[in-house]
Amino acid sequence: MDIQTILALHRLWLLGDDEGHRAIMCDLCFVGADLRGVSLQLADLSGADLSGADLSGADLRQADLSDCILNNACLRYATLTNATVAGADLSGADIDYARLNGVDLRDTTLDPIIKSIDKDNN
Repeated sequence: MDIQTILALHRLWLLGDDEGHRAIMCDLCFVGADLRGVSLQLADLSGADLSGADLSGADLRQADLSDCILNNACLRYATLTNATVAGADLSGADIDYARLNGVDLRDTTLDPIIKSIDKDNN
């Protein structure tokens, strides 16, 4: 299944439509993917390779990003409120203005490019 189909079905699932289903993208490879502004709230991306992906402005609230490879990914303005990022590789990731309230960062490789983090907004 291609990424656009996964995203469309996930969007329907979030709206409560019986035709949709939750995005389960475990261990998949999305290196360099353009995911700007996508809604992946509650999605399971555990173990996915998102190296160099553009997730700027993405809605990742309560998503499971555990053990993800997010090195050199762009997460500018992304919302990761209550997401699980435990064990993820965020080395070189741009998390400028990302919303990180309640994020689980246990055992995370964190060497991101940070200019300003918005911790006050949900």
